[in-house]
Amino acid sequence: MSLYKQSLIKRGIPPQFLPIFQHIRRASSQKQYESYLSRWEVFSKQKSVDPLRLPLHEVLLFLEDLRVNHGLSYSALNTARSALSSILPISDRFGALPLVHDYMKAAANMKPPSVRYTKLWDPQIVLSHLRSQSPAHEINFKTLTQKCLVLMLLVSGQRLETLSKLPLDDLTISAASYKFTTTGLTKESRMGYADPVLHFRAYPVDRRLCIYHYLSEYLKQTEQLRGDCRSLFIAHQKPYHTPSMDTLSRWVKSVLKDAGIGIKQFTSHSTRGASTSAAAAGGVPIDEILRTGGWSK
Repeated sequence: MSLYKQSLIKRGIPPQFLPIFQHIRRASSQKQYESYLSRWEVFSKQKSVDPLRLPLHEVLLFLEDLRVNHGLSYSALNTARSALSSILPISDRFGALPLVHDYMKAAANMKPPSVRYTKLWDPQIVLSHLRSQSPAHEINFKTLTQKCLVLMLLVSGQRLETLSKLPLDDLTISAASYKFTTTGLTKESRMGYADPVLHFRAYPVDRRLCIYHYLSEYLKQTEQLRGDCRSLFIAHQKPYHTPSMDTLSRWVKSVLKDAGIGIKQFTSHSTRGASTSAAAAGGVPIDEILRTGGWSK
């Protein structure tokens, strides 16, 4: 039984409510926490302490072990702290304890969090590369898939996670646009937040960069391949299933690499910053960029 489930039982949650309370945190957060909770369980056994209590001294030793012996950055250390907060008794409020707060502040001062990017690549470099991949009906299926994905990221300014969840069942097609109504929890999802409606419109100025044109070809080629798969993107080789986030990320980085963008420095997520920064430089109002990208501030 997981530490998190044990902590719920220890807090007095009735068994019939356990399936509900296990959804307090999203699957992505739980996955992030798993490795740190596993390390904490091993550490607490070695120290002969109850992992669901609050032996403050031992917990701080655990965090210090992660920092010194495992080289965790402040960001990773903060995730470990959050993981511990998820299983320790509610009354303890581990993360808010003055001593813990001061420890985290000291850790940040000793190794300040670094900014991921000090500069971004120019989207025109990637667009120039994508222009060479034409016409739509002659490029291979793998290239067509990756081109559609990257064009959609650059046009929408959305996270890869959002595009990975685009459902065909909520697709509205018109003569010159595709409209997707996104569903499911994403990083932006919160109380009072409306899932974005994504419009991908025709771009008659340059057919080689027209997402409507290439998406039309993609949907045509995948119609007989996808079977019961109802997500927009499918694997470009058998079996034609829904690709994982890691697979989609590799596709994006493959396009960036071929375009001459250094993928050791830039991740697939950099498309979001590159496209929205270019939009801002081009005079698009900040309010519109925030709304389109799903930012609250």
